Amino acid sequence: MADAIRTITVKQGIDPREFTLVAFGGAAPMHGVWLAEELEINETIVPNDPGTFSAWGMLQTDIRKDVTVNFFHAFSNLNENKIINSFEKLTNEATDLLSQENVKESDMSFNLTADMRYIGQEYYVNVQINKPIKLEEINKCFHETYEKQYGHSTPDGPIEFINLRLVATGHIPKTSEFVKKFHQSAEVNENNRSVFFDNNKYDTEVLNRANIKSDKSVEGPVIIEEETATTVVPPKYYLKKDNFGNLIITKKQ
Repeated sequence: MADAIRTITVKQGIDPREFTLVAFGGAAPMHGVWLAEELEINETIVPNDPGTFSAWGMLQTDIRKDVTVNFFHAFSNLNENKIINSFEKLTNEATDLLSQENVKESDMSFNLTADMRYIGQEYYVNVQINKPIKLEEINKCFHETYEKQYGHSTPDGPIEFINLRLVATGHIPKTSEFVKKFHQSAEVNENNRSVFFDNNKYDTEVLNRANIKSDKSVEGPVIIEEETATTVVPPKYYLKKDNFGNLIITKKQ
């Protein structure tokens, strides 16, 4: 799991130690602190109702449709109308797709990009195309994008289009509630039990998440139980619940 995170951080030039790990899903709150330890991340956040957090997020997310058309044209032989006509066809296709999702046209937005490259190259970059469509702006944006990605560019080099891409977004109403209070199972039996951490046995308190008061510091080891997940806080860590109900787990300095 740590290697998967390194793939999307370290390999992209991002230092995970500068971030907070958010642990959601049914199992993540149990493993989150050890994963953060492996990545040298000092803070872990367990959001409300972590077992259904992804589903709740999905219901708050706009609908997205991606449509693409092959568009092999040398830039020097192209006029703006060809791009505009292709853009209109993609927009019509995407509008139909979003309409099938019961999205009103007034709630739709469209973003056009193009896959472009220097003639003779295999690799391409994705270039933003803004309206009104102007070839000189596209040319400028290509060279800027190429230089940003590869560290150099050839402004006088011949370029070509490969694909036109359209991202169509159907905006849906968002809830105004930032904090959800979910039913906490009455079956959570607060007690103490023996738990092993690093081959050492600790007398560990078991708490119902609903009963933890905001801004109260709880020292590990401690186990937090709730309806959809179990959060484990090992020794040398402490936990606080913020005003939004998130559990904030921090390593002792």
